[in-house]
Amino acid sequence: MKMLNHTVVMLAMICPTTFCYAADKVATNLFPGSTFDTFDGDMPAGWKEETWNENIMRIETRQSQPGRDGTGSCLELAPTTPLTATTLTSPAMPVSSNRPYLLKGYYTSDSPLLIVRKRWTDAEGISMKGNWLDAEGKPISSFTLVLPDTQDRWVEFFREEQSPEGAEQLQIVITRRWLGGRLRFDDFSLREGTIMDFEKEFSLPQIPNDELFPIYAWIAPFRGVLHNAHPGRHEFSVGTESQLIAEYSLCNFTVGTGEFGTMENTGVGEDDEELRAKGEDPNVWGFIGTDEPPEKDFPKLAKINERIKRLSPDKPFCVNLFPTYNFASLEEYEHHVEAFIDVVKPKIFTYDHYCLVGADPKTHAESWFSPNREGDYFANLEIVRDRVLQAGIDFGVILGVGFFGPVRGASDAELRWQAFTTLAYGSRALGWFTYLTEGNYGHWTNWADNVINRDGTRTRHYAMLKYINGEVLAWGPTLLKLRSTGVYHSNPTPRRTQSVDKSPLVKSVHGGMALIGEFESTDGDTCMMVVNRDFIEGASFQLELRKKARGIAKLSRQTGEWEKFEDYDPTTGTLSLPLDAGNAELLRLE
Repeated sequence: MKMLNHTVVMLAMICPTTFCYAADKVATNLFPGSTFDTFDGDMPAGWKEETWNENIMRIETRQSQPGRDGTGSCLELAPTTPLTATTLTSPAMPVSSNRPYLLKGYYTSDSPLLIVRKRWTDAEGISMKGNWLDAEGKPISSFTLVLPDTQDRWVEFFREEQSPEGAEQLQIVITRRWLGGRLRFDDFSLREGTIMDFEKEFSLPQIPNDELFPIYAWIAPFRGVLHNAHPGRHEFSVGTESQLIAEYSLCNFTVGTGEFGTMENTGVGEDDEELRAKGEDPNVWGFIGTDEPPEKDFPKLAKINERIKRLSPDKPFCVNLFPTYNFASLEEYEHHVEAFIDVVKPKIFTYDHYCLVGADPKTHAESWFSPNREGDYFANLEIVRDRVLQAGIDFGVILGVGFFGPVRGASDAELRWQAFTTLAYGSRALGWFTYLTEGNYGHWTNWADNVINRDGTRTRHYAMLKYINGEVLAWGPTLLKLRSTGVYHSNPTPRRTQSVDKSPLVKSVHGGMALIGEFESTDGDTCMMVVNRDFIEGASFQLELRKKARGIAKLSRQTGEWEKFEDYDPTTGTLSLPLDAGNAELLRLE
């Protein structure tokens, strides 16, 4: 767990010529020059390039250092004008017909995005095509991978395919259309076998339940809710069931992967022994109930919770509640939350709140169900935090990803802002809405830009959440040991929140809009999470502590280890903390 985010960034750092099966078998990499360490001029050995209007519009290709793991080389397509298009073709690789093959590699792109009718879209994007050829090089069939923008971060791509009858060669063709940013590739492989033959490569490490920070997706690629690893009603034109499950796991969703931390349905129709067996299964993290129940359903949910507590006392029963904007007033919402806690007596509950409304990010705080009321995203957090602290239970929040209704697709900074603001309030679970994209969900018909498109391909949000989820997982064991002691805001303070003037730890904060979440750990440490409340601009914060600390440590978002925080002056009790838009740091006072 301590090295989890290295797994996120550099998954399967293995020998480029041989690969280990889960059963300790070995598969040969059929991809020549897979690490791009050998070039012939400005092209990888054996590769060819074609482009339209070649004399004027040819893209510069080059061998670039370092590769994705910080060593060696990679293939880079240099930044260019948006009008340039090019095609790179690999050498043909020998294959056998009617065999399973697994294509895998890594890429990183930094591509400009366009706004089209208030929706973000990749401007044609990057695609990779696999052409199955006969012995004479004539095409038999093909498959295509779409590679969305990764915000200049390394992300794996992979595809499990069955070679057709008569196939004796496979050739890979990379096409970049109408994009201007930098594009790099590294560590390609083609192996005979399936994803399940290389299971460990496509799964997160097993995490003990007491260290597992639950991160899950609404509308995951499973029948029912986050269980059984079946596509169910979600039909895709590309990929396999194993591909869908591997995508989910490698995007760092810890609940519902089929590997560990599965959420089970409540099992209302199951007998006691079946429910007890599920509760004893170490791969089951908890039981999920229902979504946004009315108060009249609370007694029924209480009976289900009592049964689960009796048969599976170590596993939580989770129900997702409404947000504030479904109620006429905040007072009415407070009553709703109190009634749920008093009647159902849960160990944990979640609620959803989608505040990223309209094309203009500056309108993020407007509540679109209550246009005449102040935005209440932080008021919702305040109410829930107060009630769970009184009851001694936990809560989580389901956050927005893509377009639906008046809600816009979130930027990387807005995703971080949602995650870290909820964590600063003491959230013990994160949910993302949605993972898959359905044609119609509820009464909205404009669903788009979630994590996975309707055709099974990734969106730009895949790489964003892969890294954000990975950072939260690196923090996870520490977060689960923290108890929220206070939350404070710098000016302007949102509705229902407390000013940083009332903080017992921080005397003052300058340099931007800050959110300070204060905690005590089970080890007796005093910690605080500092969040940049601005998801449009970065900020350089200067904080003065009320009581000087001997030193400050910062929790690494890559390793989950405490590191010395250098920009602190113990003689004055002041620290400097630059934060990108929506970003956060978790600090420990010593």
